[in-house]
Amino acid sequence: MSPIIKLYLKVLFLLGLSFSAGLTIFHMFLGEEFSLFKFVFLFLFFGGFMSLILVTKHKNRLSKLGVSDYTDTNLKVTQSTSIVTSLNPEEFSKKLQSDSVVGKMSMNQKENAIELNSNVTWFSWGEVINIHSKELASDKYEYSVVSRPKLKTTILDYGKNLENIMAIESALESAS
Repeated sequence: MSPIIKLYLKVLFLLGLSFSAGLTIFHMFLGEEFSLFKFVFLFLFFGGFMSLILVTKHKNRLSKLGVSDYTDTNLKVTQSTSIVTSLNPEEFSKKLQSDSVVGKMSMNQKENAIELNSNVTWFSWGEVINIHSKELASDKYEYSVVSRPKLKTTILDYGKNLENIMAIESALESAS
């Protein structure tokens, strides 16, 4: 089964089941009897509608970022990469601060790590980007970058964390 179909089904089940269960419990609280037909209809109608709308929006946003082949990796909400560069941690930090996208995020620096936090946007409840540095031989540094949503229950991020990773890579490419 293709990764995009799995994502459609995941959203269908998660949203459809929670909506139909919640509405059924509410109606039973009001004194109505349980109806399997009504439960299944609500599950399929709401879950299918939301899955179609939200995952299609997610796909379109990923397409705008240049993704044409949908894989399990690029459909996840947590994105990661490893970057090897000649920039030391100080230069790396300054380069991030001067970037138009990443520079707007709040930055917390530690010894071998940087944590970036973004604010709420139309596409997300905010992201946390953790960057860990490791010195390699011959004046090279390896940076492990992980971008994840602040809200741990996020199902779809509309490519926001992939966009963060790409912005960091782009900021470093302009330095090279």
